[in-house]
Amino acid sequence: MEFGDAADADMEHEEEEITQEDAWAVITSYFEEKGLVRQQLDSFDEFIQNTMQEIVGASLGLPRNPWLISFRALVLAVLPKGAW
Repeated sequence: MEFGDAADADMEHEEEEITQEDAWAVITSYFEEKGLVRQQLDSFDEFIQNTMQEIVGASLGLPRNPWLISFRALVLAVLPKGAW
């Protein structure tokens, strides 16, 4: 097989449509490897560690005359029982 033949074979493979069976095979494999709970925890961690800070960072602040309340880096902490 020459270089051109391999490239042609790759092009043919890339042009194949992904079927619903293919999609479900990937989804099933993902959940078999990660599990439903792990996926949910990873998603939550991503939100807390990145997305929430991006949302706060995009905020210009809260105008409260005569002040502007601005937000900086978020810090999440567990308060001792009874502290709140």
